[in-house]
Amino acid sequence: IRRRYRPLINRMAESCDLRIVDQSNYDVALCEDYRRLHRLAAGRETRSRKSFEVMYEMIEKGEAFLILLENRQKKEKGAFLFYQVNGFVHYSSGARYPISSASEGLGHLAFWQAIQ
Repeated sequence: IRRRYRPLINRMAESCDLRIVDQSNYDVALCEDYRRLHRLAAGRETRSRKSFEVMYEMIEKGEAFLILLENRQKKEKGAFLFYQVNGFVHYSSGARYPISSASEGLGHLAFWQAIQ
């Protein structure tokens, strides 16, 4: 990790609730939170519901996982989806809403969590 990202990650880790949704704790309601956040962040529907359902199936099968972040005031949110393929993890998709300077570091925390 770049040295300058460490304080961002640490600050977000202290101020956010983090939840990882994977095969062991699969919950379609949490996956739907991701879809709604994705729509809010984009300002419109950018992908079909079916594409999200395919991602949900991958999570349920253990082929993907979702990282959900929310600050203590329940205002800043982030959701990040990662695929697991042949022992490697690949970033797939993410959404943050609302976008503000306070959300800086959400992505860094999600990526660090995915690496761990």
